[in-house]
Amino acid sequence: MPGSLSANHATAMMRASCFLILALVCGSATAQRQDRRVEGVVRDAVTRVALAGASVTLEWDGAIVGGAVADSTGRYSLTPPGHGPYRLVARHVSFTSAAVVISLAEFPLTQDFHLEPTAIGLEEVEITAGPFQPVSDVSVAVTKVSARTIQALAGGGEDVLQALRAFPGVQTSGDYSTQLYIRGGTPDQNLILIDDIEVFSPYQLSGMGSLLNPEMVREVELFAGTMP
Repeated sequence: MPGSLSANHATAMMRASCFLILALVCGSATAQRQDRRVEGVVRDAVTRVALAGASVTLEWDGAIVGGAVADSTGRYSLTPPGHGPYRLVARHVSFTSAAVVISLAEFPLTQDFHLEPTAIGLEEVEITAGPFQPVSDVSVAVTKVSARTIQALAGGGEDVLQALRAFPGVQTSGDYSTQLYIRGGTPDQNLILIDDIEVFSPYQLSGMGSLLNPEMVREVELFAGTMP
C-alpha cells in the first residue's frame, strides 16, 4: 500500500508538471502574439486633427493580410499574422495615402500617420432636356405580357382581353366584359393589331369574349399612353 500511494503521488506530480509546461507554452504564444501589435494615431498633417474612420491596412507581397479602422480619436490597433516584413498603409477620403515598411524586429511598435489634404477632382456632367418628350419615346405606360402570364392570371378565363383588365389604366364595363376602357377612352377607340395587321370588331357575344386566344399569342404589348 505505501508503494502504491507513492506511485500515485509521482503520477500526480508528473501530470501537474505537464500541465504547468503546457500553460507556460500557451502563455508564451499569447504573449508573442500580443507583442506583434501595431497601433497608432492617424491625423491631418495641417491641422493635426484626428481622422476618424481612416483605414489602415497591412500588406504583404501586394496582398492585404490585415486592417483596422481608426476610432473617433483617430487611433487604430491591429495584430499582424506573422513577423513580416509588411507594408503599412493609411488612407482617408480627400487625403493622400501614406505608407511605411515595418520589419519583424520592430514589434510591438507605435506608428502614427499624418496625411496631407488633397482636392478631389470630379469630371463635368452636362444635363440637357428638351421641352417635350419625343413622340418615339414610349417607354412610359408600356406593358409587355407573355402568354404564360395571361394563362396564369386569376379571372383571365384564358382570354387576352380579359387578362389585360388586371393592369393599371385599364377598366371594363362589367366583370365579364372584354371591352376595354384604356385611360378613359371608349372600346371603339382602341387600336388592336395582330402582327401589325389591324383587327376590326375583336369582341364577341356583345363583349363577353374576344378572338384573342392565349394559345395563339406569344406576347402582348399594351400601350396605355402614346403609341409608337
